[in-house]
Amino acid sequence: MNSPQTPRGAERTERTEWHRPALDVLAGDVREVREEMLDGFRSRKALIWWMHDLCRATLGQVDIDLLVKLGRELSTVTDEGEVASISALLTPAARERTVDETAAERLREAMATRLIEPAHHRAVRVLQVSATEYVDDDGDEAETSGHDPSRQRATAMRPSVDETVARQRQVLEDLLDGRLDEDPGGSGEYLHDWVDQLDVATDGLLSILDSMTVESSFRELLTGDRIAHARGRELLAGRWLIPVSCLAIRRVAVGASEVPDAAPLDKEIPMA
Repeated sequence: MNSPQTPRGAERTERTEWHRPALDVLAGDVREVREEMLDGFRSRKALIWWMHDLCRATLGQVDIDLLVKLGRELSTVTDEGEVASISALLTPAARERTVDETAAERLREAMATRLIEPAHHRAVRVLQVSATEYVDDDGDEAETSGHDPSRQRATAMRPSVDETVARQRQVLEDLLDGRLDEDPGGSGEYLHDWVDQLDVATDGLLSILDSMTVESSFRELLTGDRIAHARGRELLAGRWLIPVSCLAIRRVAVGASEVPDAAPLDKEIPMA
């Protein structure tokens, strides 16, 4: 969490003016998701949430094939349990198999280079052509500037991106927390409503929506209470929903309007 007195990246720069602050906001968000990966994740679910946050922080510019591959590996089971790449991304206490810690750190560094850096590069290119240039009035200080990067609450200063992310987060929470079985009447209305919300959150890009409500095996996966059902929902989120959500974020970000949103100086900035 950044304090309002410490701009994102302040340890790397002494600039006191920002004419295209969206680029600094982007860099700060990407730096945070990189640090989270390098530290390792405390659970499989934390890894799934991180995948979604990576899509947000990079404006959906993540390589979709790599994202799908990571989601597929989440569900792969070997004779020793989960695949080594997933174990390496988790902290030692969260692993199902033993992995050399030095090797795990190197793998996380390699994955950060392959997954995060190219996405950041592409996101910068998106913002290069759309970032608004600001000029403060004479006498304005960095601490009072309405577009100081450390005081922005929206991803890349684009509130519509966060609106899309919030919709996606809600449907993902319902799925991963097992809330889709909360249908006392057994009518399936709750599940149908969730699918409708999912369709909006993914910008109409998900092709398997009909199967979710029609196929009995799919409905059982979505609403079941066994461990196998929970693992299946993790696979659905990691391999299908998050990659499609990433594409939806990408589409929104390209045409999103930039809106400065200065947080109060006496409060911490709530990060998306």
